[in-house]
Amino acid sequence: MARIERVSVSPKFSNLVQDSRMVGEYNDCAVKAIALVCDVPYAAAHAALQKHGRTTRKGTAFRAIRMAIGDLGFWLKEWSSTDRRMLIETYPGVHKNLRQITTHHPRRFPKAWAPLKDKRLLLYVPKHVAAFKDGEVHDWTVNTAKRVWMVWEVWKK
Repeated sequence: MARIERVSVSPKFSNLVQDSRMVGEYNDCAVKAIALVCDVPYAAAHAALQKHGRTTRKGTAFRAIRMAIGDLGFWLKEWSSTDRRMLIETYPGVHKNLRQITTHHPRRFPKAWAPLKDKRLLLYVPKHVAAFKDGEVHDWTVNTAKRVWMVWEVWKK
């Protein structure tokens, strides 16, 4: 399979980066991911995480992410290893044998990911979380092959 072209980050993510810079924030991938999957402004996601113990300019504990998403009117369902395997099995050719999903798979295998277009997902990679919404990864990892350890589907209550 040919190498996929590099792309710019999505406009939605780019706007959140600007919001983050305006308040002097960094290490805030969870804030951006929650803002994206819950359709709330950066400030609302930031406040929801702070309420549950997130310290400014520090990483975010998963418990705080789960609680903040609940406060914003959503709930999480973790994908099992079987769910992830079933998605990988829809990949073309020898790619069906891959062991893990990566952050660039939605672009590399668009037909396999097309049925997930209406889903909101949090993709957990080591020490980072990215948002998948509207059929694309909204994060700086879109051009990298970061291995996804956990996938959480976000549902409206």
